[in-house]
Amino acid sequence: LYVDAIRSMPLVLYLVLIFTVLPIAPFERAIFALSTFNAAFVAEVIRSAIEGLDKNQLRAAKLLGLSDSRIFRHIA
Repeated sequence: LYVDAIRSMPLVLYLVLIFTVLPIAPFERAIFALSTFNAAFVAEVIRSAIEGLDKNQLRAAKLLGLSDSRIFRHIA
């Protein structure tokens, strides 16, 4: 839900929304807005990389004795 809401919103609109809602310093608002906006795109890239893995690739990596973190770091 968060990812879909942020990705469907233009960055300028999101910046205006954050700047009108948050009562903190302008620089902190900008950092917050840009980091959460980019986090939504990175989350989508990671999700698609995980979903794009074939089940046979995961099984082969498990049979080779790779840990879960190594599987996603080296295969995905």
